[in-house]
Amino acid sequence: MRKAARDKWQENDLVFPSEVGTPIGSDRITHEFPDLAKKTGMPVVRFHDCRHTAASIMLSHGIPPIIVAGMLGHSLAILMTTYAHLARFVRYAISQGPRMKCSRDG
Repeated sequence: MRKAARDKWQENDLVFPSEVGTPIGSDRITHEFPDLAKKTGMPVVRFHDCRHTAASIMLSHGIPPIIVAGMLGHSLAILMTTYAHLARFVRYAISQGPRMKCSRDG
């Protein structure tokens, strides 16, 4: 992209830059993400599902909920309501200690 943009490129250190390196609108990301996923062989999911997955992974790895809420732009109340199921699972897993198996192999 940088080579094609030449002098028009504006470096912003973005994951999803426009053709000239500037931020792109969320509608465009939402619209183009399924095609990008398909091209790379990834499962085709909504971009918002990636956000939900990232939050779930952060919470399951012990990132404090207030930090995750801030990253998502949520209040702590909204985060805890949305991810309550995950909080229950994490508490259960911790209570089981090393006995709990989390792999697909059983």
